[in-house]
Amino acid sequence: MYGIIAEIFSKNVLEFFPKILSILNKKIKEGQGHYNETIADVIGKLAEYSLRGLDTTKSIQLLNFLLHSLYLNLTPTNKKNAHIGSAMCIFKIIQNTPVDCLSIMLDDIVEKITIFLNDSTCFAHAQLLEGILSLILAVESKFTSCLPNILPSITNAMKNTEWLVRKLALDIIYTLAVILPDSIREFLKDLTIILNAAKFDKIKKVRETAIMA
Repeated sequence: MYGIIAEIFSKNVLEFFPKILSILNKKIKEGQGHYNETIADVIGKLAEYSLRGLDTTKSIQLLNFLLHSLYLNLTPTNKKNAHIGSAMCIFKIIQNTPVDCLSIMLDDIVEKITIFLNDSTCFAHAQLLEGILSLILAVESKFTSCLPNILPSITNAMKNTEWLVRKLALDIIYTLAVILPDSIREFLKDLTIILNAAKFDKIKKVRETAIMA
């Protein structure tokens, strides 16, 4: 419903944003994860249609408001479902945000996600890695400046006990190799060691991704 409202009213829905986000945030925190995908899709659509027609300054303000409220849900005081649901929303916002806005906020978004990727109490590493992957595909060469900060977190994700986290880390390495081959050259030695080890992962999908990378 909120997604349809945003599509109809576009930026005119902004005055209702705090109330809408408050309701959706409550659903994320109190739910059992059943509606996480739906809520993430809704928030993604809210971001997409609300940003249309806004100037850059107002777009950045809106994105900061949206993302900050979701970052707060990723703290240790919240439950696993809140972590996963909020990270899914962050992923959808990144997917639905214009590239020029993402480029401006790139360093800040990567810094925040890196903090949570390095936090062992965060339950949403897979969803956050999906956000990073989407960010790379959106901004492409502009992501080069973020490599020194994010790559240690990506390589560390290969030690995660969740196979999906390991696979997504490999997906990111493969994507970087395709989009930014020259930029990752200095990290090639460490990445090669990781890829070779992943070829013997106990999970077939991880092994297959490692071989492809």
